[in-house]
Amino acid sequence: MKYLAIDIGGTNIKYGLVSSAGEITFKNKEKTDKTSLENLVMQLSDIIENFKARSIAFKGIALSVPAPVNAVTGEILGRGSMPFLLNESLNQILGKTYNLKITSENDGNCAALAEVWLGAAKSCKDIALVVCGTGIGGAIIKDRKIHRGKHLYAGEFGYSILDSRDRKNLKTWSHIASTKAMIDQYCELKGVKGVSGEAVFESAELGDEIAQKVIDDFFFFNALGLHNIQFNYDPEMILLGGAISSRADFLEKLEAHLDIIYRSFDYGGVRPVIAQCEFSNDSNLLGAVYHHINSAF
Repeated sequence: MKYLAIDIGGTNIKYGLVSSAGEITFKNKEKTDKTSLENLVMQLSDIIENFKARSIAFKGIALSVPAPVNAVTGEILGRGSMPFLLNESLNQILGKTYNLKITSENDGNCAALAEVWLGAAKSCKDIALVVCGTGIGGAIIKDRKIHRGKHLYAGEFGYSILDSRDRKNLKTWSHIASTKAMIDQYCELKGVKGVSGEAVFESAELGDEIAQKVIDDFFFFNALGLHNIQFNYDPEMILLGGAISSRADFLEKLEAHLDIIYRSFDYGGVRPVIAQCEFSNDSNLLGAVYHHINSAF
């Protein structure tokens, strides 16, 4: 049986047909309409109607959403990249029109579930996942299930404070070591605009000392964040996602900065086991379906 999976991202909506075995038989994407709740719902309805018009059957609708969400009711509990979704339930809104089981799960949780189901963590029970992009997101898996926490914020590693030197201007992991933070820092120091993360790395390779310093800071603070996760949760593995994590030298540079950290104090001999996510653009679709299949509601 196939399911319609829809990943609602801040830039694009990705959608596809996913089987109960995790096979993706069709996928597509389009720009997200972030102007209003009504327009977003209309866009989602158009995607669903397009499948129905072509007589393509699916058993349910599995949503990946860019904010903390009540996995039972579908109520979105964080502002995320689309503040108009706060306190709304796409499950209930779409459920008024479509007589199908509809589920919603946070996008970071979906990525982690995909890896536990079929990916790099399929042999693990306890993992953490860190997604590096516009901000730092993530998820915690305990006994192969999402650990949500009291307020559904477990795994929101981006809120971790990594720089407290200025007590009136505390810096979180997202503030200083996301891909966006790296780009912003470089643009500010160079007095330029509109630079991509890839361009920063290319400049560093050409000898740009500012780019090299910014990248060095990026990897050091990410390594520091991974160290903190290891000694707060002690997972078997920490998986790394986000476009920048697919760089060939990403793990090597992180390991080098972990070496620097662990040469500075007696850490007990335990260090994070880090790996790249096996799935990238497809992870939220797969994880949304895994959540859907295993939901008892």
